[in-house]
Amino acid sequence: MRSLYKGMFCFGLCALFAITASVALAQQQRGSGTVSAISVPAVQLKHWKNSTVQERRAFLMGFLSMLEMEHTWQGKDGLAVAQSTVPTWWRGLAGVSIPEMDDALNQYIAAHPNAMDRTVIEALGRIYVRPKLSKNEREDAAKRYDVLKAGFTR
Repeated sequence: MRSLYKGMFCFGLCALFAITASVALAQQQRGSGTVSAISVPAVQLKHWKNSTVQERRAFLMGFLSMLEMEHTWQGKDGLAVAQSTVPTWWRGLAGVSIPEMDDALNQYIAAHPNAMDRTVIEALGRIYVRPKLSKNEREDAAKRYDVLKAGFTR
């Protein structure tokens, strides 16, 4: 079982890097800028829409694997919500399967055709995490997201 988990983890990370690399290449060919100082392109809903089911689910697997690694690293109690988004993501995605996330993102795209420049992570946050936050957490998260978004658009 452990080797299966390691294999799935590696597959997910490889797919995450493959999608990110293809997005970076497409942005470079179009001459558009990157979204951060470290040249990491954001995987947006328009990229999601044009990806295969295997690519989309592998991206989700990589994202969830990194989230799980950070959650485990933070320990049983984790960091305070003001210090980390991991506890809110962990709570928001509890009990949600990869196929459910894939379907929810596809439904989100159908319902929000003008939001194709949003990142996949932002859409997942809107679908799963935000509804499970208290009012205070939602306000704090909105402030932190604005700071984070400003960092990506420099």
